[in-house]
Amino acid sequence: VAPTGSHGSLDLGMEADTGGAGGSAASDAAPRQPKTVRHPTIDAPASDEEAEHFMRMYSPRSFCSTPAPLRRRHLSSATEIPEELQWRQFLTLKGPPLLLVAVLLPLCMRTFGLEPQARCALIMVGVLTLSLFEVMPLFCVALFIPVMGSVSAVFGEARTMMTTSTILLGSFFNQTSFLVLGSLVINAVFAKCGILDLLTSTLLRRWKLQSKSFLLVIMLCTMAACSVLCSGSIVVLAALKPLMRQGLEESCIKRLLLGVAFAANAGSVLLPISSTTTLITLSLLRDFDHRLSLWSWIFVSGPVALLSWIFVS
Repeated sequence: VAPTGSHGSLDLGMEADTGGAGGSAASDAAPRQPKTVRHPTIDAPASDEEAEHFMRMYSPRSFCSTPAPLRRRHLSSATEIPEELQWRQFLTLKGPPLLLVAVLLPLCMRTFGLEPQARCALIMVGVLTLSLFEVMPLFCVALFIPVMGSVSAVFGEARTMMTTSTILLGSFFNQTSFLVLGSLVINAVFAKCGILDLLTSTLLRRWKLQSKSFLLVIMLCTMAACSVLCSGSIVVLAALKPLMRQGLEESCIKRLLLGVAFAANAGSVLLPISSTTTLITLSLLRDFDHRLSLWSWIFVSGPVALLSWIFVS
């Protein structure tokens, strides 16, 4: 189709029917002109926004069928929730549990004169409520326990608040507690910096998500993370959660979850600082004047972790 006049009429490449053989002979004698194809023209963008939209629509990456590589999560994102909406969500979802635990429970304990055993049980219920509703991070919940015990007079009204807080803080801040709190803080740092997100994106550039090699490397990384972090499996699952939403098969998702679970169990006994269970075991052995060195612990825990790994494989 080519334009033939100033008025925009189209030449359809067909000769007019003039009738008779003369018309056909004239058409055969006339030289045929090559058809010209007019390509569509695109106007120059009028603003920077239009130019950016054009580059996004017509870039080569927009025609690729492969998914884009994973990006690292940054501390600040352009899609953050507005501050007003954050406060509204906090007041509607997290405000009532915090009010119940921080105000109503201590008031109930002091008003009705409960026994110390009942007060301890209510404090445990309060800590469980804060953890379930995710009112604050886990290490903040752990630090909030002595405050709740002091305000609630967990040892009874016979002791003053100063005496109660001294006893609680003296028994709370020991080596085991500091190790647990330190591991929780490290978990928060890992999650904020996106270290495991970078690891998973690097692995996906080399192996497919459904491959056995990817599962093996993820299990080794989970085992290594859980050997030094009390809740390393939570960090690993948080990094794998966006990948599981990309339309994977149910069998592949189950395989990843089971692999992370078994690897976390194997790594949680590898070192004395690997989990709260090992820390409590060391503290109980220390109470009976039986101390274990690092190498004596690894001499027992290493074969156990190796056998569990062979069993899973």
